[in-house]
Amino acid sequence: MFRPVSWLGFRALGLSAALLVAAQAGAAGRVLTAPDSSLFVRSARVAQARAPKWTTEWLSLEVGGGPGRFALVIPVSPGTTVDPTLDAFFSALDGSTAARVRPPKPVLACGATHDGSLEDTSQPLTSGLTASSVALLDDLVQVDAFATKQGLKFDAADAAKLGATGAARFVALIYDANAESLSTETLRLSSLTSAADPGLALLATDDVPDVTLFSISEGRVLPGPSVDEISTADLGIEWQVLAGKSNYALERRGYLGAAEGAVFLIESSGSTPLFGWNVLPGGAGALPPGVKSYFERAKKEGASITSSELCAEAVWSAISAGKSGASLSRVCGSGALISVPDLPTAKPCDEIVAVGEVAAGSLRCGSAEDVAFALSGMRADRVRVTRHGTVAGSASPAFLGASVVDGAAVSLLVTAKSADATGCVNGNAGASGTGGTTGGAGYGGYGGYGGYGDSPGYPPSPTPEPQPNVDVQCWADLGNSCSGNGSSGDGSDGCNSDSSNSEGDTCSGDSTGNGDTSGDTCGGDSSSDGDTCSGSSSSGAEGDTCSGSSSGGGDSCSSSSGGGDCSLPRRPRRLRVSAILLLFAAIALPTRRLRRPKRHPS
Repeated sequence: MFRPVSWLGFRALGLSAALLVAAQAGAAGRVLTAPDSSLFVRSARVAQARAPKWTTEWLSLEVGGGPGRFALVIPVSPGTTVDPTLDAFFSALDGSTAARVRPPKPVLACGATHDGSLEDTSQPLTSGLTASSVALLDDLVQVDAFATKQGLKFDAADAAKLGATGAARFVALIYDANAESLSTETLRLSSLTSAADPGLALLATDDVPDVTLFSISEGRVLPGPSVDEISTADLGIEWQVLAGKSNYALERRGYLGAAEGAVFLIESSGSTPLFGWNVLPGGAGALPPGVKSYFERAKKEGASITSSELCAEAVWSAISAGKSGASLSRVCGSGALISVPDLPTAKPCDEIVAVGEVAAGSLRCGSAEDVAFALSGMRADRVRVTRHGTVAGSASPAFLGASVVDGAAVSLLVTAKSADATGCVNGNAGASGTGGTTGGAGYGGYGGYGGYGDSPGYPPSPTPEPQPNVDVQCWADLGNSCSGNGSSGDGSDGCNSDSSNSEGDTCSGDSTGNGDTSGDTCGGDSSSDGDTCSGSSSSGAEGDTCSGSSSGGGDSCSSSSGGGDCSLPRRPRRLRVSAILLLFAAIALPTRRLRRPKRHPS
């Protein structure tokens, strides 16, 4: 029979009172199961919005081995509010940041593989399991008693993991899983202070669950010194020609699992996944801005939203205000699940808008609040998202010690290193060569989510270019800054890569990192840390599409060195730049942008 751990047992573990107040808590929690349970954590999604003065974190777990009862115990700091939120937040982040894998050049057309093949590695989030009960526990002794009452195991290893966080209080949520595999409903934890990095070691078990970590901050997030960061170039990715997909998921899991949490895989980083259209190569479609996707998904999830386009308008306005130096104010969580009492001397959370701030509350849209919390406390024009993959294992640090830097963007495009043509006779047996992209990427939609349909509001939706040889069209969206909506009325509004380019240009895509240097980009995040589509942004905001011509009637959104904002009409016009001019721009660093009309086949 299991015997609860007493407070004397905790003291024997060296968890002194000094340790219990020495550090701050992160979003990840410890899962407790019954002694004879087969439940285990299969994977976790963790997000952290790293504002300078406070932190908001999100958490959802995928649990296997059910049915059964389990508890999630989360260390919390004083003043934290815990709220259930929409699964649309993680779904939108995953859809806009997950790797898109393409076969190596030259492409062997066989089976499901063709010149435009692109594998979408994003994973849909299943319906969330809600907590049946919630409790606030003051110390490890209460955690022990709570677990015993619920019939759950709480041993010395659990006590050591929770004690090492230094948290004085814990929130415990009870879940009753009625299926073999399911995901918990997304939780949002809003802290009044700048919290520590997520304690991924809390999730570590013998099963070594996968972890996807999204960091939202005013720059590129680097993991701390206790872990190594690798790129997708370090994975031995192979394209399976007949099946039309890669072994990315297997290689990712194998590499990270072997490292037991000591390695973080950088999968993408930039502002484009949040605010800009990311056009994929080879006519594979376009990924909409993450904030737009969030509001669309939230509405489908049942959020009280009248118009997702109007919801997004507030974000574009915040970006414009950020270019003038304004940060977003604080937003306060309601504590629908639980509110952790703050210290008696602390000032309670308020949403007062200070001088030089924009009300972050204006980014709330009905019950869709996550964008407001994600951008709160930061300048929206500087915000970017960084996606890391890792596992929770024996080498996972309790605290990452991550840092925010002005690093180059990292593209989500990945080119496989090799191809397996097994089953292809003479390289082309059973070739179709005309199918759609793997994963269902398409214009106006992606990754099995489906199309958004006509979108008359801002930002515009791309439409396909029928010509086989067209110039790169740049109109990634960043609010009111230098984005085109194809107002020319020629029926070919869109931002498409040059299909004749053997390396697969992308427009509005991140151009560096991942070991994939073959994908030219225009209008997205670039290695120049802000130079996009021949434009430059001195603010260092990745993905600013402040480009235009100073003559010839072009959009006069200049690439100034003074950080001035872009004064454009509410419905910005499309910007056209040829791939050859982009190459010339990268070499000559011109200060003026050339415009040229779209070519039509003769």
